[in-house]
Amino acid sequence: MSLPQAATRATILLASLLLALTACAQVPPNAPASPSASGADPSPTPSESPSAEPVVTPTSVPLITGLPTPWPSDYVTGKPVEQRRPGPGEGHTAGPNTTDRIVLTFDDCPRSLDEFKQTVTGVEALGVRVVLFALGSCVQEGKIDVDFARQHGMFVYSHSVSHPQFTKISDDAIRKQLSPPAVQGAWVRPPYGATNKHVKQVIESLGMKIWLWDFDTEDWRGKPQEQVVGEVVQYAEAGDTVLMHMQWHAFNTQAIAEMKQGLEARGLQLCRVDGPATADGPFTC
Repeated sequence: MSLPQAATRATILLASLLLALTACAQVPPNAPASPSASGADPSPTPSESPSAEPVVTPTSVPLITGLPTPWPSDYVTGKPVEQRRPGPGEGHTAGPNTTDRIVLTFDDCPRSLDEFKQTVTGVEALGVRVVLFALGSCVQEGKIDVDFARQHGMFVYSHSVSHPQFTKISDDAIRKQLSPPAVQGAWVRPPYGATNKHVKQVIESLGMKIWLWDFDTEDWRGKPQEQVVGEVVQYAEAGDTVLMHMQWHAFNTQAIAEMKQGLEARGLQLCRVDGPATADGPFTC
């Protein structure tokens, strides 16, 4: 090999070495291997990215239809009694009871038709009239016999079909919730007591009126029977409408008999049976 050829080859080798060193300097020491080198699948493009799992965010508190079922964490702690009654000077909730007798009301759905009928006939034997705000879905499931209850002196009114919050649904949806299979009658108790001026107008356009409550036992928190009875006896006042639920612990003859006895000891009376009840007729107590 001649000297010029050797010099040319040396120059080429030196240039190659410099290029290699430059390339190495551009790669971080801990850089991961490329997908093709590692055999891993290439990262998906945005259009190929898997969708995230849907987040369940209920629009309303779920209806409890059995015993005891956990509620959301913001329902764990009960309200003080004074927050479960009207404030000073507010008077009684709007409703048809114009007497000093206390009206026991029960919402939603009992656990079975047999239990429902036993309670209705047992309460009738006590001479007590209760008011039931039943769900249309419960009627469909055969857990409530509206005619049976009315024949035995209990007023039965609507609590909607499936327990949505009326302030969060459309006017048409409210109307559908108050149409059959919803219980038909003169009075309505909106689920959760959720109402406003507009909801009131929609309900009244159907020939119905809203009946809420004066004292909330909060029995839906899973309170035992003796606690619910004790609260009614201690805190109910003359002319009150008391809120309870058919699927919880106080919807039975024994509990209502104990309420009757305890209230009478305070000089207070429960609403009394004076014959069969009707859907649209006058409320008597």
